[in-house]
Amino acid sequence: MALAAPICELIIHEHCYRPIVGNPLFVGRQTVPLSPQIHERLLARHGLRNAYAGPVELDNETRYSEGKGYISDRYFMRSIGVDRFHAMDVTDYEGADIVHDLGYPVGDEHRQAFDFIYNGGCFDNMFNAGVAMMNLSKMLRPGGRMICLESASSWWNNPYLIFSPGWFHDYFVMNGYADCKTYIAYLSDGHQLWHGPWKMSYVNVPAHPNGGPPDPPPDVHLLIVVVAEKGPASTDDQQPVQAVYRVGDAINAAYNERQTALLAHPRPIYTDGRPIKPPFNDYLIPVGQLGRDLV
Repeated sequence: MALAAPICELIIHEHCYRPIVGNPLFVGRQTVPLSPQIHERLLARHGLRNAYAGPVELDNETRYSEGKGYISDRYFMRSIGVDRFHAMDVTDYEGADIVHDLGYPVGDEHRQAFDFIYNGGCFDNMFNAGVAMMNLSKMLRPGGRMICLESASSWWNNPYLIFSPGWFHDYFVMNGYADCKTYIAYLSDGHQLWHGPWKMSYVNVPAHPNGGPPDPPPDVHLLIVVVAEKGPASTDDQQPVQAVYRVGDAINAAYNERQTALLAHPRPIYTDGRPIKPPFNDYLIPVGQLGRDLV
């Protein structure tokens, strides 16, 4: 698992919007492909100073960090003021402190236990992705936020599953989430996956209610990136129905009411330039790059 450089920037964007506090959870320990110098440059880009006064901690625990001089996931979170976090994995691989297979229901001890959850590509390598999605939602506290990153094409990443924007959007709508912002990232190879930049588009799902994934250009891999915020009355176990099969006035009325509330949330659409605001007519709205100059 990795907090790829563009995802580090997205987390900082979200932290600047509303500080990440409390009890975060990572799905697996995370390799953070940032040197201490590039990490400081990224913080400064967003007007932040390193919140941790202790020494830099380099990563000597995760598999893909060996000999590279990357900072640790602990140090990254401390740098934005988060003193602790948990990591859940199917084994204690790389030091995960909570051992659980997300394809099976989580226990009550983890229900609403976390204020921030990061899933960096767990679902596309799983069989029971819907169960895993419900599990993460059950573990998130009201007001808590979740960032999910999953494959939206199969060019080189060999995923079990390929996800569409609608799969996430409709789940968060039907479970009454306060907000869900969905993006498509475009990248060309493994180096760009880890270090960026990613060319980004915001996904305006109402313009294409079935929420289908775009066709990737030749030699381009697509990722889904989702930022969601749980509301005070959000549920976890409502299974959405895709628009083309959503038959009946009651289910459509419920969906439309919840989607209208979700789309009205004030969280900005993250761009690398001038802020953009709806209404939109297009399905994909280019918003620039995420993770520029982080190598």
